[in-house]
Amino acid sequence: MIVGLAPKYFSSFNEEINHMTEIIDPDHTIKTKQQCDDWLKLLTKQYNLDRVWTNVDSEIIRIVLNKCAGNTIISL
Repeated sequence: MIVGLAPKYFSSFNEEINHMTEIIDPDHTIKTKQQCDDWLKLLTKQYNLDRVWTNVDSEIIRIVLNKCAGNTIISL
């Protein structure tokens, strides 16, 4: 289930970060291109979107699932 939800998690957070750093109307905003680029990098790193986990030991998955009481959404 975690593997199946991971792409949705990535896509959802990536989309949200893009919305937060988007400059919709350059004439009426306090955002600058540099600030948005900095926030994009920071948020991408904060939400671990800069890494792709392809192989995670089953023991680590078990520990994570135990910590979140089996709720795979929280474990993401």
